[in-house]
Amino acid sequence: MTPAHEAIASNPFATRSTLEYELPPFAQITEDQAKHIRDTYFPKNNLNPRRISGLDNAMADALAMKFINAPLTKEQLDEFLKYYVK
Repeated sequence: MTPAHEAIASNPFATRSTLEYELPPFAQITEDQAKHIRDTYFPKNNLNPRRISGLDNAMADALAMKFINAPLTKEQLDEFLKYYVK
């Protein structure tokens, strides 16, 4: 396992705690305004690091921008996602 794989495997959902939506003390908006912005533009389900969607679109973009030469095979996707989907 590479160091990058180890880092991901050890804490793949480090951002999970950020889903609790704490308002920083320096924010110059009210709590009601923050809740409105949060609920309107950043629904919790869309920020969930365990939720994976749009892989087909992402792969099409990667091909179009020449980040990859061919679509990933099922085996390559499984390898790529094995640390994220448990």
